[in-house]
Amino acid sequence: MKKNLVFVCGVLATLSLMAFGMVNWAAPSTIAEKNSEVDLLYKVDSRFIWKINKSDLLQATSIKDVYPKNSTNNVIAFKEVNVGWYSDKGEIIVKGKSEKFNEGQLELIQSIGYSDNFYVTAECIKQYTSCNSNNGMAYYFTVMPEQEAQYVGGQKALIDYLKSNSQKETAMITKDMLRPGRVFFTIAKDGKIKNVELDATSGYNSVDKHLVNLVKNIPGKWQPATNANGEPVEQTLTFFFGLQGC
Repeated sequence: MKKNLVFVCGVLATLSLMAFGMVNWAAPSTIAEKNSEVDLLYKVDSRFIWKINKSDLLQATSIKDVYPKNSTNNVIAFKEVNVGWYSDKGEIIVKGKSEKFNEGQLELIQSIGYSDNFYVTAECIKQYTSCNSNNGMAYYFTVMPEQEAQYVGGQKALIDYLKSNSQKETAMITKDMLRPGRVFFTIAKDGKIKNVELDATSGYNSVDKHLVNLVKNIPGKWQPATNANGEPVEQTLTFFFGLQGC
């Protein structure tokens, strides 16, 4: 009886060790598969998708002068138009009652500078509406120099640098923890990088710190942005990482 009991215990112990070994063997593979499913975003661009250069903005007198082409084709009339600007002193909003910008809105528009971000919202009457649509419109813009700053090595080389030098740090990333990360940086008038700062976390503090350092140490040169007169101006860019976000 004792021999049988010893035999059974030995078998169970062996099976337990085998199972433990299988779990340990499978774990790295599972982690690798989990990480391989994460499609990381690497993009350097303006803060918002919609852009308008300073010269065009200064000439704008109506919402139709700033909204994307054809975006207002379905609009019969505008009941309310608001212009908002994220200034150093906080958010400033000037309200209007028609598609034409009023004096306060024009004054605000005149004060918006390069790389600043603003928005224009509208309540309107549309010619055609569906059950799932509403009569509100909103677009967020970044004011661009007439000639944007350019990385001398090219956009592909810039993204390749950011990707290849962050592989080790991003190996831990999983979908459930990942967030839309953003790093702001400015290309000065002399083409040098300055004012590098984290605007939104990727969900991983160690990755955030590494990406900020990567941006600070981008190799090569930048061609600075220029205004309508060909004079160098500063431009702030955004490095988007991880997930596309607003």
